[in-house]
Amino acid sequence: MKTRKFKHFTNGSVYCLELNDGMLIETTDTFLPFYTKNAIGRHQNFLDNNDVGSRSERWMVGVSVMSGCPVHCKFCATGQMKKWRNLSAQEIVDQVMFVIENNPEFDPSKSQEFKINYTRMGEPFLNIEAVKEAINVISSKYPNTHHYISTIGIEDADYSWIKGNITLQISLHSLDEAHRNWLIP
Repeated sequence: MKTRKFKHFTNGSVYCLELNDGMLIETTDTFLPFYTKNAIGRHQNFLDNNDVGSRSERWMVGVSVMSGCPVHCKFCATGQMKKWRNLSAQEIVDQVMFVIENNPEFDPSKSQEFKINYTRMGEPFLNIEAVKEAINVISSKYPNTHHYISTIGIEDADYSWIKGNITLQISLHSLDEAHRNWLIP
């Protein structure tokens, strides 16, 4: 994996990474103050002040599970890519290790929350076995990791294994079935 492009901002970075076969993925490295974990309970989704926190509070790594995506959601730039493929579990884990290695002054096990967001490129449930394997590998290295899987809701997907340190988020994008089918073909 090599860095093709990146952008740093106040509370993190976004990377365009090239895999060994030339396919591209996106990986993010962000952090926020710990109190933002309870944004819903606080009925707000903004910072109290200009302090953006640090990786020792809420450290979030956004990983891709595919390069490209076969779903072609209307709102997603990933669906405009001509080619796609599932990533291996190791390629998913490598993104997490890339971010950790780029921040050697921080230890994920000492962060108040270390969270992996399966929300970048690809639909996790179209590559679920690799996602599950990556979760197991990451959790064995960093036992307090929280895994956050975002899905469009694949028909007949098995959600029964979602428990403990794994959160499932289903993105409907519309409650109108015809509009949803147009948005998410």
